[in-house]
Amino acid sequence: MIDTQLEFEEIAKKLEAGNEQERLQAMENLSRLAPDPRAITLLINFIETDTSELRLDAITALSFFDSPKAIQTLLGLIKPTEPRQVIWNSGQALSEIGDEKVPFLLEALKEPIELTQHWAIDLIREAIRDGYTGNIPTQPLINIVSSSSSLNLKQFAMDLLVSLGDKQAVEPLIKSLYDPDPDVQIFAAVFLKFLGASSAILPLSQLVNDKSIEGRVRAVFLHVMARLNPEQIFEVLVKFLDDPDIEVKGSAVEELGESKNLKATQPLLKLLNDSNEAEEIRKEAIEALGKLGDKLAFESLLKAWKDESEISVQLTAVEALGNLGDKRAVEPLIEALKEKNSFVPEFAVIALDKLGDKRAVEPLIEVLLDQSRVTPKQAAAVALGKLASPEVIEALVKTLKAENWQLRKTVIKALDESGTDKSLLVAPLLEAFYASKTTEIWLPERRGLNQECLVHIATIEFLGETNDSRA
Repeated sequence: MIDTQLEFEEIAKKLEAGNEQERLQAMENLSRLAPDPRAITLLINFIETDTSELRLDAITALSFFDSPKAIQTLLGLIKPTEPRQVIWNSGQALSEIGDEKVPFLLEALKEPIELTQHWAIDLIREAIRDGYTGNIPTQPLINIVSSSSSLNLKQFAMDLLVSLGDKQAVEPLIKSLYDPDPDVQIFAAVFLKFLGASSAILPLSQLVNDKSIEGRVRAVFLHVMARLNPEQIFEVLVKFLDDPDIEVKGSAVEELGESKNLKATQPLLKLLNDSNEAEEIRKEAIEALGKLGDKLAFESLLKAWKDESEISVQLTAVEALGNLGDKRAVEPLIEALKEKNSFVPEFAVIALDKLGDKRAVEPLIEVLLDQSRVTPKQAAAVALGKLASPEVIEALVKTLKAENWQLRKTVIKALDESGTDKSLLVAPLLEAFYASKTTEIWLPERRGLNQECLVHIATIEFLGETNDSRA
């Protein structure tokens, strides 16, 4: 502790004319003096006059002071004319200061300097995360949304407004729907969705019909309308299935799938069965039909899988059959497991996992134990863990010594989630653990973690939960 003016003057002398080590020590001594105004003055004078790297240390030292003078100095350093590291250190120093900085940050939002506004918003958001409960006037943020030319800054301001949940933000966000910048329009629509702003439905419904607006923007408008007004959106979505823009049409298809309205099945089937329709739209129709869960779509989805030449459409159809929940898909999916040279078996395993039918147990075990296959063993292990039976556990245990470390790690997790008495698994897990000769945690030649250790960690965690003396 520095008690006398003489001692303080000695620190000031070293700060001004000492060698580098002495100046660093002087800054450290000054930081311990907080909130002594003499120390703040010395540090600020040093920052304003020094051009060496030590200037950065002085900026950091100011983080120990929560006085208005220190905060204003740090904010004043966040401007484009300062070096990048000075700006960064100043922002970090402000981050370390408590709630006292918030009123100054709110004032900084009114500054015409985009960089300062950007940092102010970020630091206010951080203060809120750290528990600040004081009042945050939203007008400065609204002004940024309304008048800033920077897309990035507008997005930051919108994000903070939404997190504050202030309904005052709705009007400027609605105005931003008409902004000439398509990205601003998209951000405004998305943030209106987060605010649940029903007053945005009317302008959105007008804008979504304006074909002079980019398709990607209209697609987002349609998505937001569907989320703000789910009860009355069905007919609107069906109408947009005929829109000439593929992104708008795709948005309508997706929202119909999310609607869970079974009246959407027929218009979606019409799209799927139209051979002249774009492949992307037909794929989205398949996904939507799977989400709807209407078993009337089963035959068309099965046909899309079997008859389509495009593999991506086939895979989407297989996935949709799993989502549909129709047990009629079990046998065809089991048959698909026999394919060796495509992605279909992996998607079929995932679909069978979702269907959870016991008929899949034996075929999935065959996949798991087939030495000639690389995939889809992990997916099979996950599915089998949910269909636990004595033969399933036996097959999973056999796989504990597989060469593929990822498969072994997945099998351990499947055993853990199978509901089997863990004490019955201690012996095979210990045997597999000791069979591995892994001792190195880090492999220098690979510059990374020895992945075998991840299997060991999973085994140790499993055994630790058994409370078994053998473990």
